[in-house]
Amino acid sequence: MKKKAKILFLLIIFSNLLFVLTTNTNNINALKEPINSNSSEFRAYSFAVPYMYTDVTIKKDGSIDISYTINFTNFIFGDTIDIVDIGFPNKHYKLRSVQAWIDGYEITDIRKSEYISIGVEIHLGSHSILPGESAILEVKGNNPKMVFKDDTKENFASCVFRQTWFSSQFAFGETERRVRFYFPEDLTNISEVEKRVSDYSVDFSRASNYVEFSKSSTPFDNDFYVGVGIPSKYVDRMYSEFWVYHFGELVAQVLFFLMFFGFFAFFCYGFCILPIKEQKRYLPPTIKSTGGAVRMGLKPSEAAIILEKPLTLVASLVIYEMMSEGLISVKQKDPLRFKVEISSKEKSNLPTYQKHIINGIKKREKSDLKWERGSVSGARPHDPFDQDYIRKALLSLIKETTKKMKGFNLKKTKKYYNELIERAWIDMKEERPELENAFLWIMIDEDYDDRMKEYYDDYYYPSWYVYHYHTHYYGRNRGGLEKVEGKSGFKRTKIKDRGKIIPGLDFKRIQKNIVRSPKKLLSSVKSKTRPISRSSGRSGGGGGGGCACACACACACAGGGR
Repeated sequence: MKKKAKILFLLIIFSNLLFVLTTNTNNINALKEPINSNSSEFRAYSFAVPYMYTDVTIKKDGSIDISYTINFTNFIFGDTIDIVDIGFPNKHYKLRSVQAWIDGYEITDIRKSEYISIGVEIHLGSHSILPGESAILEVKGNNPKMVFKDDTKENFASCVFRQTWFSSQFAFGETERRVRFYFPEDLTNISEVEKRVSDYSVDFSRASNYVEFSKSSTPFDNDFYVGVGIPSKYVDRMYSEFWVYHFGELVAQVLFFLMFFGFFAFFCYGFCILPIKEQKRYLPPTIKSTGGAVRMGLKPSEAAIILEKPLTLVASLVIYEMMSEGLISVKQKDPLRFKVEISSKEKSNLPTYQKHIINGIKKREKSDLKWERGSVSGARPHDPFDQDYIRKALLSLIKETTKKMKGFNLKKTKKYYNELIERAWIDMKEERPELENAFLWIMIDEDYDDRMKEYYDDYYYPSWYVYHYHTHYYGRNRGGLEKVEGKSGFKRTKIKDRGKIIPGLDFKRIQKNIVRSPKKLLSSVKSKTRPISRSSGRSGGGGGGGCACACACACACAGGGR
């Protein structure tokens, strides 16, 4: 008997290994998750989700009723699915409202999840899904504060929902996925409903009065993100802001602000279908718009961070600031190279992000020297810094700026610096340099190229700019430079020959040369400042992972994880 059991055990292990290899999983051990943090026991999970249906009912009080119907098929070589985590959109969900059934049998052991930040864990007990078996899990619950004022259409309310998913470490196959939105009883004309966010297949059912989004994908696809807008008269309460909190093992807080006419960015990285600007957000979610006063005294590069300007522009501003402070200078223009103008002792007193820039310059100097000596093969690097140091510098600058914003109002601060940029243009045009760094402030304006051509004749360039650029482009002894004094007495250098040097052009050249791959840089920075939570596996089955989302209307997310 023992011999037969041993043979059967070996056959199960072999079939498990064969399945994993044929499905091209990268790491067999990824299917193993600890039961809890205090145990050394490991289990392997392997299952499919043939279909997953979600009904979202919008209530007049601004809450939503969520109903999941999930079909699990546990593979013969998978371990028993005895606990399933289900995430909820926000921390206001009502634990006492959550109900669950497995194949029609009610499950009463429902607790706050120990593995996800916002959600429940459903203990299946005697109704656990054994290897080789299938079962249908139904989960229902209420989540308040999920209907929000629609920023894209007046007198409209919006609700956006992202369906849960399951970790690719232990979920396989195809999944039929569907989300249906139901509405308050007095909304009887389905034509009043408008879709939001999604480009998925959508059906407006006039007979049953619902809107259905559907797709066929994998159980670990975290991209099923849909929403609707309805006239606000059908709800008694709407909310103006929504914060989505951290999920998953990393316990990474991800916060998104409401987007107004596509201006605000981000980043539901990997699953939100948003305008291009929305995908380029990188500010940490800890910076808030509520309460506080205006944060004054920021440098141009820090203000650019607050305004979430492109990271290539921010990096260029950092370089310009360091040049204006005499920390670095232009060594050559093609390929662009910089020279450190301060000693190591002086460097120690600099902020961290400037130290990274200097380290990047020195590392490039060393690589150039090796290239000149022929000790390294290939083409000479075109970028003036080691790219990793640019990334480190920007992360450090974002971190320092975030600290400076603590207790201050983001919205008011943005307005203040946008107005400051406009004042810099006026100072430049009227030769009234009340802002000594007007030159740097106008660089934050993404329309500076056209505006510079409009104001060019009247602008007096700062001497450090002309020193670094005019001398390298035209030679120090050539004509065309004139020392003049502005109306307020601030001495600057005026370039007399129109068209020879335009800051916008040089600034764009700087941006292109400094950063080798803007998209890669943005992705790398966002992975640290606005991380996407991943789902986690644990004794039993699976649920989706953490959830983070944002859109022009406020959003509801769902996720969970085991």
